[in-house]
Amino acid sequence: MRKLKTSFIATILAGALALAGCQASNETIGQATGAVAGGTGRIAATIVGALAGGVIGGAIGRGLDTRSKNAALTAEYNALERGPVGQPVAWQGTNGTYGQVVPQQPYQVGSQNCRRYTHTIYVDGTPQEASGTACRNPDGTWQPLN
Repeated sequence: MRKLKTSFIATILAGALALAGCQASNETIGQATGAVAGGTGRIAATIVGALAGGVIGGAIGRGLDTRSKNAALTAEYNALERGPVGQPVAWQGTNGTYGQVVPQQPYQVGSQNCRRYTHTIYVDGTPQEASGTACRNPDGTWQPLN
């Protein structure tokens, strides 16, 4: 029963992300993701929250389909949350897209943990790189600073 519930939530979440991405702001998508998935949406909201104003939401993310964006966002979250300093967190998307996120040393701004990171995305074999900084909110979401 638990496996079925988890699968159902994942399906609903994927649908919500696909639909929300068409017209909603990135902040709204993160809020909707948490609401759709109920109590289990914390990680998904955190991942999607990294999109709001982050590097995937910018020019380098334009060539990615939904599955590739989700893989890239998952890698961003994992790099920010627990990635070793300077060690790439790789991801593989669809249609030959792939990339890596390299987190830098964590630091404190007030009571928030923050990290700089570099995200390199390969689309059709061509690398595109962007850097960003994100700080972790008390609710576990990551908020990009640039």
